[in-house]
Amino acid sequence: MRTTRTLIAAVAIGAMTTLAACGGGGSDEAGSDTLTLWHYEGETSAMGIAWAEAMRIFEEEHEGVTIQFEEKSFEQIQQTAGMILNSDEAPDILEYNKGNATAGLLASQGLLLDISDAAEQRGWAELLPSSIATTARYDENGVMGSG
Repeated sequence: MRTTRTLIAAVAIGAMTTLAACGGGGSDEAGSDTLTLWHYEGETSAMGIAWAEAMRIFEEEHEGVTIQFEEKSFEQIQQTAGMILNSDEAPDILEYNKGNATAGLLASQGLLLDISDAAEQRGWAELLPSSIATTARYDENGVMGSG
């Protein structure tokens, strides 16, 4: 269990590093040192614990950077993601369901950032088994598995 949480935390931290200048939550503003994160995991769930650990490690390794976590329900994110990501109110990092009808739809609308180059450069591609990595890749049509 600890290994799984550590892996998730490592990938989340890497994603935070890459996305630091990409979101609308403030990190792209001059002099900003805050990343905004939305996720719907319960505080005591395995994923909630992994997110908390990832945030702690990231702030520890990036002096002066703060992660502003905004708790959202699964339904809030599911129902408003397209509108939020297409606005100036978008968080820097957002947890969202995987699949052609969910993340794939956002990908087809150009609302997701392609971090393939950073994943390759930082070795993230080797961290996840191919069965899991498949669900993290979408082409321009929103089809899961590549892109």
